[in-house]
Amino acid sequence: MVEIGDRLLVTGGYDYNPKWLKGRDGCAGTVIRFLWEGSDRNQKLVLDLGEDFQTCEFSGRYLILFLRDPGANWDDNGVVHVVVGNSIPKDVQSIGVASDPNSGFKWIEAAASYRVLRKKFSKNIRFTETG
Repeated sequence: MVEIGDRLLVTGGYDYNPKWLKGRDGCAGTVIRFLWEGSDRNQKLVLDLGEDFQTCEFSGRYLILFLRDPGANWDDNGVVHVVVGNSIPKDVQSIGVASDPNSGFKWIEAAASYRVLRKKFSKNIRFTETG
């Protein structure tokens, strides 16, 4: 199950060399927030890429990932819709119409793949010295 703090890699879906990746194998970022709308809890998340990500027509530091299939869960890998944004959305409504260039968000992929690169570190880990 994906959690806040996990690091994900997002890659092409049906097209292994999609235009939006501009020749890159994928892009990696850290999960910073889940978004939901009504009973659609945890179906969307925000990924912080750490720097601006340039697509063909738009750039932004954040990817908003939408689980593609109804009833899907945030497993260690899956298929998602991808929106790139230049700010952290407060909620689903603030993304607006992602095809409107004035919204600050741009829909870029309908079937990207994601996988967990690294789970966040547990705060309950104890280190002991031996010797």
